Amino acid sequence: MIPAGIEDVYPELDGIFPGDENGSLARERSNPDLRVIDRQSRDVLRTEVKVSTVNPMDYRLSTRVIERLRTHHHESILWTYHIPSTIISVLKISEVDWSKRPVVYFDGKPYYMLGMYFPTDLNPNPLEWNRPEEVFSRLTPELIERRSKTWLETFRQMFVGLQHKDRFNQASIIGV
Repeated sequence: MIPAGIEDVYPELDGIFPGDENGSLARERSNPDLRVIDRQSRDVLRTEVKVSTVNPMDYRLSTRVIERLRTHHHESILWTYHIPSTIISVLKISEVDWSKRPVVYFDGKPYYMLGMYFPTDLNPNPLEWNRPEEVFSRLTPELIERRSKTWLETFRQMFVGLQHKDRFNQASIIGV
């Protein structure tokens, strides 16, 4: 795995948003967080990583983030890590019919509803998310479980809770 998000590669550009969503800075800003290299299959999977404490049925993500991924990295993968349950779910951006996803507004900004499992009032048609090993061929449930314990401890130290959300990059926390 190689960090590829603008926060890691070009931190000095973080927070600069051009008016033109098709400009080079917008493309750079839209880079998913990681490039997962599978040497065996000779493939590179661009992966946008989000963490959350929100109920997975209520997942939502800014339409701006999704539209940038769809425009510039349509084969990218959305990876969510649910902190309370340590459940990891992945979604191929190209396999979702975005025209049928419900859009809701929070604080005047549009969000796609990405909830899973059961219908809700805001998300009557939940998405079918995959397990990581269904998308990343060389990941095994045992490896993910072993890594999850490390990730959980890291997130526990970093992510104190919603009362401290201003300390974190809002784009990296879904459903906040």
